[in-house]
Amino acid sequence: MAAPMIEQFPKGKLNNCWHYIELCKFVHPELTETIDRLRDTLIRYTLVKPWPLPPDGGPECFLVRFLTKEQNDFFFYYGLGYGLEARMSEEELPTEHFDLEKAIIDCRLDYV
Repeated sequence: MAAPMIEQFPKGKLNNCWHYIELCKFVHPELTETIDRLRDTLIRYTLVKPWPLPPDGGPECFLVRFLTKEQNDFFFYYGLGYGLEARMSEEELPTEHFDLEKAIIDCRLDYV
């Protein structure tokens, strides 16, 4: 098995990327299972820095550990979603967004 690759995302960037990935699911419902599986993997295996969180602040960054397939899926759907949004009007865009960064932090807190 290949060693995981680590990508660092500053606070806010992971949610920004996830917005585009979820847009793929919104436009192409047949991708729901694959994208949900990717979301669950990110929540389970992403590290939060610093950890434990300082009492007066949130995380500085998220370290995502990708295996090759997950990394390929993540960046493919990110690019696809970016292109989809460029072709959609404001009224067509979904109004609700999943807070991936909060879900990752909540998952880490469950283990403390």
